[in-house]
Amino acid sequence: MALLRDRIRQSARLAASSLTVRLLVCVGVYVTFVAALLFVTFETVDRRVENAFPTMETVLEYESDLQQDRFDALPASITKNCEIAVFDGEGNRLYASDTIIAANVSASDLSLLEDYEGGRGFYDILESEDSAGRPVHTVILCRYDEDTSSVHVEDYCVLDSSLTVVEGGLLGGRQAHSRSVNSTCSKGCSGRARP
Repeated sequence: MALLRDRIRQSARLAASSLTVRLLVCVGVYVTFVAALLFVTFETVDRRVENAFPTMETVLEYESDLQQDRFDALPASITKNCEIAVFDGEGNRLYASDTIIAANVSASDLSLLEDYEGGRGFYDILESEDSAGRPVHTVILCRYDEDTSSVHVEDYCVLDSSLTVVEGGLLGGRQAHSRSVNSTCSKGCSGRARP
């Protein structure tokens, strides 16, 4: 038994004095340090990107506050990068993140926005002129295809200079749009949460 202990001690001394073992320990410490540094870096970048581009998930993290009409609970990092308007079931505006959204979006415009659960869609508005030189707006609903990472056209409509729908079925059966197309979606329309 004593002989076995002596051999183990001798092997441990040789290993401790071995250049290979020392290098392996140094490499292990280095790899651990680099892995920890990368983890911290990626977590920091992920948080910054999440704060830079708020999503509906970011807003819904404050769902309990919003249900209690505590809109001041929304941090400035959300409201400085996007516009938010909240309406009750009767169409009364309960909150608007700024005066631009308050002036330009009403509850009647909500039919133009997809439900949040409806998918990743966005509107593209193209302006052109008709044969008489009057402005014509083509409003296109585009959607991301998660599988192919491509964008395809879901629906469209064409509005003449008086904002009457002359072609397409996009605006939910409306015959005309009541206000300037550009004022309705000044920063783009991305979706709405269901009540």
